[in-house]
Amino acid sequence: MIAVNLPVLDNIRIASPCNMSWDDMSGDARVRHCDHCKLNVFNLSEMTRSEAETLIREKQGHLCVRYYQRADGTILTTDCPVGLAAARAALVRAASHLTAVASAIFAAITFAGSRSPGQSELSSQEPFASLAARLNPRPVPLRAVMGDVCIMPPTPTPMPQPPAKPMQSPKDAGAQ
Repeated sequence: MIAVNLPVLDNIRIASPCNMSWDDMSGDARVRHCDHCKLNVFNLSEMTRSEAETLIREKQGHLCVRYYQRADGTILTTDCPVGLAAARAALVRAASHLTAVASAIFAAITFAGSRSPGQSELSSQEPFASLAARLNPRPVPLRAVMGDVCIMPPTPTPMPQPPAKPMQSPKDAGAQ
């Protein structure tokens, strides 16, 4: 018989949410001890996906965990491909913002030399106001979740249904 490793991390949920403060627990970024429930709490978001799934399998789902979860329900891990792609995109955005800022500074220096005494502050004028707003975007909130683990069964893929037969009216049925 061949052993199959199913994606455990995609199927866990917090069965009993915990309101204890992570910061009040003793330990490190990966595991801390809760004095209230006398359990170790494992931070899955500080582990790779493989490490987190191995831990859950070893403990057979009987453990207390903490993780960060995106709005779509995806659990963040240190090797999250979406997170890596987001980091790369952030680096590209930062480089483009740096180029834009350098261009804006050059334009501001050029513009400041030609400014008349009655004009308003440069930062309130377009395009500089829009540029300042883009350079300070609001961060996307993540939700920290902590508590006892509950492994959910995988969601079955629905079977395709055969096309429905068209309904016959009583007149059509009597004509045959």
